[in-house]
Amino acid sequence: MDGFLSFPIPFFDLPNTGNEVRAEWFRNQGALFTHIPRALSLMRQDFRPYLEKHLNNSNLINLLSDLFPDGTSVFFGLGYFRMFTDYYYPEGGIRTIPHLLSESILNWGGEIRLNTRVENLLFDCGRASGVRFLTGEEIRADYMIAAGDFRQALTQLTPETMLPKKFNQKLKDAEVSHSVFNVFLGIDRPVESLGLQGCSHVFYHPDLNGISENDRIHRSDYFRHVPQEISVPCLHQNELAPQGKTGIMISAMTSWDYNGGWEREPAEYESLKEKYTSDLIASLEKFIPQLNDHIEICFSATPLTIARRTSNTKGAIMGWSYHKERTFSRGNFLQMKSSVFTPIPGLLTAGHWTYSPGGSPVAVLTGKLAAEAVLNDLNKKAEHKK
Repeated sequence: MDGFLSFPIPFFDLPNTGNEVRAEWFRNQGALFTHIPRALSLMRQDFRPYLEKHLNNSNLINLLSDLFPDGTSVFFGLGYFRMFTDYYYPEGGIRTIPHLLSESILNWGGEIRLNTRVENLLFDCGRASGVRFLTGEEIRADYMIAAGDFRQALTQLTPETMLPKKFNQKLKDAEVSHSVFNVFLGIDRPVESLGLQGCSHVFYHPDLNGISENDRIHRSDYFRHVPQEISVPCLHQNELAPQGKTGIMISAMTSWDYNGGWEREPAEYESLKEKYTSDLIASLEKFIPQLNDHIEICFSATPLTIARRTSNTKGAIMGWSYHKERTFSRGNFLQMKSSVFTPIPGLLTAGHWTYSPGGSPVAVLTGKLAAEAVLNDLNKKAEHKK
């Protein structure tokens, strides 16, 4: 699995380097080809049922699988801790990425519209040709790339008659991915006192019983037992926190449907948000004693926060569901290049809704593939004119 996960994927090639790197991989890992049927089998199986076949301790099964969304493949579940070591943190914090992206767009003559809602797409002879904003303003273009919620773009902004019936029905029926509950803390203790042993990105398991699939929806004390993904940015750069203080980000996987759902009356919603925040902090205090006594800043983001801020259906953080039979599948990994095309000419898609399973790497990669598809089409038209 280590060998397969280290394969140099063509989509990520730097100019004039890909073939050489892959040739080196084939020289060192060529024997792995005899294991391809086994690898493909692991990609097709779900992780939790696979563990249940090989293990008889339900707590151990929960513990090994509760870091992952239900429906995660065996290949991903077993290989994740190899991939986990490949995480990188951008200098200056994650905000550096959108800042550099926006700077590049502006430098190339682009325009960025913030807080500008698209009301619907415009069409000309069956081809996407622009957008209309809620303000009534229209912008025309030869190509459109929908980089947000794919289902919203094609079912809410596009006439139903524009889509093939089977495609449209599958789009409507597909389930979305899990969401997350985030807690952001600023504490008046130096990072060296927290017992993290210099690790800036860790998973913390509150107990050894783990979390079951049923717990994700119904367990009343779920946020006291769910594993926490913890990030401490100042361990990357000291200046990301005041001297002698620490910023901590806690993330806990959750479902839009947890405990009856997140859409409630404002007072009830705020009360539950406060309770779940306290539960996560109390859980983390098993590892960082008296944490609550040192909190100077605390705020939270729920799945409802994510849905409102990002317009992702049900606060989904990875696009479509990981369950193969419930997701909007766009084919196997080798077909990712074609996943950026939609049934509507002139309309492409990019982002974590474009290909399942989604996530940040898929969002970046499909953005690159969509841009290349547009450029290739423009080059073909230019050649044809000659």
